[in-house]
Amino acid sequence: MLSSSIRTRVARQLYNGGVSLPPVSIIPGFVRFSSMLRDYQESVENYKSKLLNLTPTTISIREISMRIKDGDLNLFPEYQRSFEWKKKDSSRLVVTVLCQRYVPSIVLHAVEPTKFDVLDGKQRLTSLMGFYFGSDVNGIPEKSLPPNFSDLAQLGELDESYASLNGLSSQYLSKEQQKAFEQHPLTILTIPYETDLNDVFEFYCDINSGGQKQNAQQNRKCSHFGPFMRSLYRLASDCEEFQYIRDPKNFGIGSKGNEKVKDDADVEMILRALAFHNSGHNYKAPLSKFLNREVEGVQGTHRIISESSELWKRAEREAETKAETFSKVMKLAYEVFESFAFRRYHKSGGKWDKDVTMLTWDAKYAAIADLLNSGYQHIDFVQAKDAINENWKKESSNIFKGTGNSSQLFISRRDECKKLFEENLLERDRKRVFDRGQCDTLWESKKATVHFVSRL
Repeated sequence: MLSSSIRTRVARQLYNGGVSLPPVSIIPGFVRFSSMLRDYQESVENYKSKLLNLTPTTISIREISMRIKDGDLNLFPEYQRSFEWKKKDSSRLVVTVLCQRYVPSIVLHAVEPTKFDVLDGKQRLTSLMGFYFGSDVNGIPEKSLPPNFSDLAQLGELDESYASLNGLSSQYLSKEQQKAFEQHPLTILTIPYETDLNDVFEFYCDINSGGQKQNAQQNRKCSHFGPFMRSLYRLASDCEEFQYIRDPKNFGIGSKGNEKVKDDADVEMILRALAFHNSGHNYKAPLSKFLNREVEGVQGTHRIISESSELWKRAEREAETKAETFSKVMKLAYEVFESFAFRRYHKSGGKWDKDVTMLTWDAKYAAIADLLNSGYQHIDFVQAKDAINENWKKESSNIFKGTGNSSQLFISRRDECKKLFEENLLERDRKRVFDRGQCDTLWESKKATVHFVSRL
């Protein structure tokens, strides 16, 4: 192995280029080290974003206000968090402008050629616009205003350094001061229209890597918002069976439907189930990019803005189909497996997993969805419930031994789940009891000899 000093010297020589290196026989391990350097450098090149060369521009506060009034700048996109700054924070930023000092840059995303969403800097722009507009909000699109927008018209809660400005509103400024405020330049970076959504996603990850961090799903909601994303959040909120399966202890059977989505992890959990069912056989890490591709498979690789467009409607229809499948699987899992749905049973300790395990969630969801799509019915699982649960207790810890994930492992786990379920479903089918409609259908098709038992 090369010493640290030699590795540093060789790396510097390689970086500068053109320096001849000693033969392999003189420096053991050099080939391995140079290969490692190439791998590192290639990785850096692969990670480079197309957004590296964004050119900053300057726009005055007045120009920003006109764009908002014209509906060309959406200060509060549906996918962004609400206005959360405290009075003292928003007032302090206004003081920065009044004192003619620098305001950190604002990032916009061109979602149409001439229409923009605020990607970063919403809290800052809202604070400045609240003071600038004051109580005069006529002509401003309602969706561009937070509920407490009028509270920003006056400064307040400033510390002793600027306490004399508490209570100040823009109408009390002199004409010169008002002009200086509205002409104050803001530095703007704009992500171009039709930028690849994965680059937008990485941009959100970058700007949220410090301070108040957003998780991957929150970033995905911002970069990939559209009809499918909206459907996922609705599912997480409205699917009662999912809410129970996710947290049966705190949810409780008697309170079904009363609990709201706790966080975006629930939405990512649903997206993960749909993604692995659809293309788990092609799974490739990282997971975040795999889930992004599932969204893009429904909505496309560029943002859809117009809800009246055919693209939006087509994506909406596909999202509804996926939501129907998800709801069916959740209803079945809730009725058949109850509080142990998507959990393993550990024979050695005689205990179930406390929480849903993601590898079980991926494979078991896909297995059930595949079987329902192949013709098995909800009632088939319910009638074989006892046998399925008995065999699941025996085999689940064997099916889900390790913690790793790959396309091959997913396929193996999914197929093992399907095999286990089908064995019990087929056994039940041999002893099946049919209702009148099923009996008539089978009798006429002459595909089976049926022992008819009428419904009571």
